[in-house]
Amino acid sequence: MIKTAYLSDILRLEIDKQWSRSDSSEERCLIRFLLALIQETPFEMEDRRLLNSGRFYEKLSFSEQFVHALNILFVLDPLIEKRVFQSEYIIPEVNDFIFSRSTRLIAAHRYDFNNGATGLMFYLKSCGTEQVEEMKLNFVNGIRAYLEGKAYQVHSAPQNQLSHIADTLFGLYFNNEHYDQQREENLIQVIDLCFDALFSFWEDVNIEEYKYLFFGKHPENATLTDLLNWKEGDLQKSNIILAYSIFKNNKTLYRTGLLVGLHTLILPSLLKDDIDSYDFQHGALGLLYGYNALYDFTGDVKFLEASKAWQSKLEVNLYNAISLEGKFDIKAKIDLLTCYAFLLHKSSGS
Repeated sequence: MIKTAYLSDILRLEIDKQWSRSDSSEERCLIRFLLALIQETPFEMEDRRLLNSGRFYEKLSFSEQFVHALNILFVLDPLIEKRVFQSEYIIPEVNDFIFSRSTRLIAAHRYDFNNGATGLMFYLKSCGTEQVEEMKLNFVNGIRAYLEGKAYQVHSAPQNQLSHIADTLFGLYFNNEHYDQQREENLIQVIDLCFDALFSFWEDVNIEEYKYLFFGKHPENATLTDLLNWKEGDLQKSNIILAYSIFKNNKTLYRTGLLVGLHTLILPSLLKDDIDSYDFQHGALGLLYGYNALYDFTGDVKFLEASKAWQSKLEVNLYNAISLEGKFDIKAKIDLLTCYAFLLHKSSGS
């Protein structure tokens, strides 16, 4: 296993190289902003001017990439979330665009994480302005109606959407210093409703021999990437159930979360390893983070061993990608930045 600090230095050089190959001012501006946040260095006035003069924030592609990158960075390094709404980093024009888009998506009852209100509210969860607090209340009330009406059942895999909604609701709860007792109790009730829906789906679709697997499809018809990834696999669900068990002080829920996590450990022995990417949602970075988190929750050394194995796989996947010497698209550049942020955070011992 390579020293984390050494690998982060290699990634930083690759990011500089890829930045120099960027075709657009939009890409360069986004990359420089993310680097400033990650390294806690100033976001240059020239970049602010460029971002505003180009009005990049009005492009849906820019705002989606912006929110996607920051949501991952918030998970990997919580200090980045504290910085993003501070005066030296805040970009009012971008946030105003995100506020208005969030309002429209909540009104339209679109609650997906990647392209709906849930992901935008995850980004805004630590922002405490009056405008955002009202939006949070509308979001929670909208989710209540969504869950009570079982609207999530129209999705082919509602367990994935529900687990990410739960993650966002937890984020709102732990950033609720502005809430009164009634509003806090309402949020707790909606969190409970979300987990009730998740467990109800689980009981409906799973046969006994796959009792602790949420994915709802037979392993013979899936690949390792299908079943073991942060976005849609059981690893994220294990973590969120363990978080809920601690929140409710419930030992039965804790055992359930632990068993779901332990069952993920058998998947590499059942399926061919086709995880050759380094990104967070579908690649090795998400698995490394997820098993680290499970180890922190449980202290079970099996999860520590799994995290070490996925760190080695992450290193291999990164070196394979870098050695191709090609020009990365914007998604691949953002994925490089998130890996860099994780390794930098880890090497600093934060």
